[in-house]
Amino acid sequence: MHATFETLRPAHDEAAWDLFVFRKARESLCAEQLRQQLLASLRSALSCNDRNALLDCFVRAGELECALGDLGSPELARAARAVDALAALTVQPGSSTPAGDILSAFSQLRLPPTVFLSHPEGFSYYSLHPLDFWDLARQIRLESPSAAILGIRSIGTTLSSIVGCALKGRGRQAERITVRPAGPPYERCLEFTPQQLQWVRAHLARGSEFVVVDEGPGFSGSSFIAVGRALRRAGVPSAQILFMGSRNPESTEMHARFDPEWNTFRFCSVLQGTRLPVAANIYCASGGWRQHRFLDQRNWPACWTQLERNKYFSADRSSLVKFEGFGRYGAAVRQRAVDLSRAGFAPPVLSYENGFVEYETITGRPMCPGDCSPAVLQRLAEYCALRADTQTASAPAPVSLDSMLQHNLGVEFGVQDFQLDLPLEKLVIADGRMIPHEWITSGERLMKTDGASHGDDHLFPGATDIAWDLAGVIVEWNLARGQQEFFLREYQRRSGDNPARRLPAYLLAYSVFRMAFCRMGAAAMAAWDEAHRLWREYCRHRNRAASMLDQREKRTRSAVLPPPMPAEQAA
Repeated sequence: MHATFETLRPAHDEAAWDLFVFRKARESLCAEQLRQQLLASLRSALSCNDRNALLDCFVRAGELECALGDLGSPELARAARAVDALAALTVQPGSSTPAGDILSAFSQLRLPPTVFLSHPEGFSYYSLHPLDFWDLARQIRLESPSAAILGIRSIGTTLSSIVGCALKGRGRQAERITVRPAGPPYERCLEFTPQQLQWVRAHLARGSEFVVVDEGPGFSGSSFIAVGRALRRAGVPSAQILFMGSRNPESTEMHARFDPEWNTFRFCSVLQGTRLPVAANIYCASGGWRQHRFLDQRNWPACWTQLERNKYFSADRSSLVKFEGFGRYGAAVRQRAVDLSRAGFAPPVLSYENGFVEYETITGRPMCPGDCSPAVLQRLAEYCALRADTQTASAPAPVSLDSMLQHNLGVEFGVQDFQLDLPLEKLVIADGRMIPHEWITSGERLMKTDGASHGDDHLFPGATDIAWDLAGVIVEWNLARGQQEFFLREYQRRSGDNPARRLPAYLLAYSVFRMAFCRMGAAAMAAWDEAHRLWREYCRHRNRAASMLDQREKRTRSAVLPPPMPAEQAA
């Protein structure tokens, strides 16, 4: 039996980091389709001299080079030259390479049928601008006239190209390769290939400085350290190694998770936030939006603020500017936002600039669980039916929900070998955020905010069955049985889809994910008051998951027990 769980939050919850919350994985994609999308976008950007669109093309091109690097393709060197030419055109409109030559270079690449790609997280979620690294590379002090640049795949591929372009602009000799450290997240290691080792030693003989480029560092800095160690093994002195990243590690992370060897390397980080849209005036990320939505701080919803996307209000608060991503990922998010707006469920999209989408602000009151009247439930059902019809996905996420479910049940409850079927009958890009405060009542309208990106970010679920969002409504709005039945009837009436058989499994999977997310968030936010809100939500979702496990256990026991004997036989 799983007792109701609610206790004081532990000061240090190291076990939280064992939970499965992030679904980092690479997708299998058609290489030719990616190339044609890149070429179409590049022709359009060049024809209208659209700098935003050209930057998106550069991000797409870097992804393609990264995929070829992972495969060890013989076309890698040609792809890298094409990406470097596009980088020069992106940062210097008067580049010496004609646009037609760049198009031709990508057109002539011999590609494999399939490549494997993951979203470059900084470009997709964390508002890292590629040109931030251009700025830093134009300023860093290098003693040698020669630089050997090592980009850490994935995103380091694109960043290394920008850094190389900047250093060449300073009159330096600059060459680059890309590497991918392997192993557990906090214990990455790297072994150079013979060709890479030869390249490193040639630069060592030349007296080059070695610049290691990536976003981050992450929670442990292990990817950077893996490359630094590989360089040292090749004979490169520490004084000739420079790490170039997107953020300075916080002291608490350094103390708790970073290898002491980190401090033996030089490190410099970019200055972010220098290329914001004109309308981005009032910073409201990191949970700051709540003070504009809620009169009483006691009503603030829990928020893992470190994972929030960068967002701003305009000066008059008539619009919200939110980072939605560069490249193919950002393009998909923007299209979903436009589709939801045209359907009358989301605010109008006003503009796009530097990865940010500007939305018209919805004035009104955030909803709370007690607001679920029949009219509200009908609106929620209509929204889920719309997503089932229009936000379809072609393939499930590469990391399965059942793997998340099994792992987290083992960590949290000690449940082993848990088997549960999670059918995929209505495959969609889910909303993933059916929480009441994400809905705003404005006059006679009930509008959904933040519905374009979360179902396809680096957290679960990824592409999945619409039952995930149906479960989200039931769990987050705390629907009573009668309300659940009404809501599901309304959804079925609008969509023609009966989710009854699928829903119980998704209710458990949803609750287990939210439990894990809130517990890990509380651990990450341990130094802030926010941790208490997240811990409270963790307890709520854990108790719901425990209750469902108990019910499942009782049904299993009753199914295997022999039926009771009739009274006359017992006598």
